[in-house]
Amino acid sequence: MKSTTSLNEPGRLAALERYAVLDTPAEVDFDDFTQLASQICQTPIALISLLDERRQWFKSKVGLEVAETPRNVSFCQHTIQGPGLLEIPDALQDERFRDNPLVTGEPRIRFYAGALLTTPDGYNLGTLCVIDRTPRELTTEQRDGLNRLARQVMAQLELRRSREGFRQELAARLAAEGRLRRASDLLSAVGQLQAGYISKVKIDSTETFDALLKLILCFTDSEYGFAAEVLRDGQGQPYLKTHAITNIAWNEEMRAFYEKNKAAGLEFRNLKTLFGAALTTGETVIANVPDTDPRRGGLPPGHPPMKSFLGVPIKYGGELIAMVGVSNRPGGYDEKLVEEIEPLLSTYSTIIRGFQLAKQQRADQQRILALNGDLEARAGELAKAQQEKDRAERERLEALQEHSVGLERRVSERTVELERTRRQFQDLFEFAPDALVMMDESGRIKMINRLAEQMFGWTRAELVGQTVEILMPGPLRAGDLTKRNRFLKVAKARPMGSSKTNLLGRRKDGTEFPIEISYSPVQTAEGTLVAAAMRDISERKQLEQELARLSSHEQERLAHELHDHFGGYLAGIAFRFKALSETLERRAIPEAVTAQQLVLQVNAGIDQVRNFARLLAPVNLAAGGLAAGLSQLGKELETVFNIVCLVTVAPELPPLTQEQSVQLYRIAQEATRNAVQHGKARQITISIRCDPESLIQTVANDGQTWIPALDSSLGLGLRIMRHRADTLGATLTLKSNPSGHTEAICRLPLATTTRTKKSRA
Repeated sequence: MKSTTSLNEPGRLAALERYAVLDTPAEVDFDDFTQLASQICQTPIALISLLDERRQWFKSKVGLEVAETPRNVSFCQHTIQGPGLLEIPDALQDERFRDNPLVTGEPRIRFYAGALLTTPDGYNLGTLCVIDRTPRELTTEQRDGLNRLARQVMAQLELRRSREGFRQELAARLAAEGRLRRASDLLSAVGQLQAGYISKVKIDSTETFDALLKLILCFTDSEYGFAAEVLRDGQGQPYLKTHAITNIAWNEEMRAFYEKNKAAGLEFRNLKTLFGAALTTGETVIANVPDTDPRRGGLPPGHPPMKSFLGVPIKYGGELIAMVGVSNRPGGYDEKLVEEIEPLLSTYSTIIRGFQLAKQQRADQQRILALNGDLEARAGELAKAQQEKDRAERERLEALQEHSVGLERRVSERTVELERTRRQFQDLFEFAPDALVMMDESGRIKMINRLAEQMFGWTRAELVGQTVEILMPGPLRAGDLTKRNRFLKVAKARPMGSSKTNLLGRRKDGTEFPIEISYSPVQTAEGTLVAAAMRDISERKQLEQELARLSSHEQERLAHELHDHFGGYLAGIAFRFKALSETLERRAIPEAVTAQQLVLQVNAGIDQVRNFARLLAPVNLAAGGLAAGLSQLGKELETVFNIVCLVTVAPELPPLTQEQSVQLYRIAQEATRNAVQHGKARQITISIRCDPESLIQTVANDGQTWIPALDSSLGLGLRIMRHRADTLGATLTLKSNPSGHTEAICRLPLATTTRTKKSRA
């Protein structure tokens, strides 16, 4: 018959399972076949090999100790794929087996021959194989003998299967008859138990539960056990309280404990046990090897041995209400046994539920009696409490009336105080030394004082309700309202006087004037407003302009004095030292050398004086304008201070007035002076460039970072620089660039130079 093994592996495995031969003990009938195969083929090893899904198992073996090997390294795996006997003369010469661990290692197979064990329906279950540790070949007679023996092995397997099947059928029939008898006896016992339960006058009698436990032990063939109710503690954790339990006390102490607590019931709260597993999961627990079961909790010293355990939770309406536990059934427990005793378990469920209901009924009756007594006592207490409450209510009303009078008095006093405070605030607001404007965070004017009316020329009625931009020049009113609102929100959150800025104000007649504004928050009945204190700083600006003019004039005067007078005076001293040197030299007096050195030193001093004079001198437009002046400034800085000064000027600058050139020169001069004296700079860069909107002059240095706010010594120079920039309509910015160098940036709008040019025309 053609083999179907390679085509239907699931069918082959099912056929092997039907023979029920795997992992059975050795049998002499099969050992005779392997002995004959070894003798006929003259090999030291002979095997009856059966292959399941993952291994080859040896039903009989000669010359080999192991009982099985993995299927993926077996020679028989290849044999069952073919139609007949497979012979390997030399495994080391065969590509399929030369690297096989059974060839390279023990038992060091070199020769193999296997004959198929084929079932009548064509499935190859395994082989009868012979093995040698040296290469060789079978004779024709040996091959024929091996095949004949293989067929006999298969016939023996068929015979064994028939005998085993008969035994199993007979056992099943006897077992079925036994189950019928047990079921009949069980139903009879359940009927008697139910009848006795119904006739009991005292439902909580222990007789019913003891009878139930005896029946369970009897029908499960168990040695000892318990029947218990499931209760829960204050944390909701389940525990057991027994209604019936086998007396397994193993010493006097345990016997005394059992007798004392049996009637009231023993409690089991340890859930890390086999019965605890059933209690927490609500599922039946079967443990036929308790000693190795991971759910076990151990037994106390002296406790009778537990060879097997069955724990069955009892449910009623889906709720876990009780549990039955039994131990030490010969042969262990299974689910079939649980099904057999289901009538007993159902009866226990009904009995325990009735017991619970009766117990609840008695408890309810006791509570009702207790409540009746409590109600009578409570009624007396309530009457007394009502009297006390009425008295307290009268006292509370009297206290409320007294408090109401006092509250009215305090409200009146507070109203007078608030009115006085309001008048004081109005007086302070109205007669403040600065013009005051109160606005909300959107910039809408809420209040102004008389100085604000006088400063701007508007009346209160004209300004209240307008936005604050009405007090600013036209270009500023058309500015970024979002930026203004954000600034007012910041000022609203800051303390008094912490937000200050300088702007131009605009009077009703259109004239513009400089003002200084301080912002601070003010709490009012309408919420938090922003108060703007404004001060006309026109006079201060004039003083600053005059100070700058005087500074420039003083620098020019000092330059003239240094160049014309002090320079001339030093030149006279140099001439007299030179004459003295020549006289001493003619007379051959040694001090002539010292006199010559004095001449050189005085001449060097004259050069220094002239350099300082040029540093103080303003730009001469006729001599090259601002570019030439800055270039000369750079050279003089290098000469006087021994530093590097780089000057770069864009080739095409817009036309500048003498005033613009002088002020830009003075700003650069002051910035370089601060860089050398305060920043200790070694390199200074002066640059002038233009973008489409402005002329930009930058003075950068590599010295210490210049932060004017932290250096009081720079205050006057910085104010003069800012004033010079304001005079030109320019802006001055001090900052540190990404390299850490300090930059003074003066940005002059080109529109300013254009207006100046037109005015000159």
